[in-house]
Amino acid sequence: MIAFSKCFRSTLLMLPVLALAACGSGAPSKSEVQQTFAAMKMHYMEANGITDATLPIEEKLPKVTVTDSSCDDKAVDGVYVCKLDLQHNDEKNEIPLHFKKVDGTWTILDK
Repeated sequence: MIAFSKCFRSTLLMLPVLALAACGSGAPSKSEVQQTFAAMKMHYMEANGITDATLPIEEKLPKVTVTDSSCDDKAVDGVYVCKLDLQHNDEKNEIPLHFKKVDGTWTILDK
């Protein structure tokens, strides 16, 4: 019974440490960056009435993918600067974007 009590007490003491470790840096994860970028692209297309069907074949929308991303550990006014590595065919570019969580959803800000 004493061994169980010590084990239980040790487990209770570790819970706050584990909870802090699970929180991460607060910045968006790579998957959250990718999802937000894809949603922004779709929103832009819908807002401008753009679909692959509305474009001539020579102007089909390029498939741009986020291959990697990294975000600053600290936010300024809740805004994180993230660098995205984008790829289109063999061409690669790195762009900085500003991310902020609004009502529980990551958004990309115009800055």
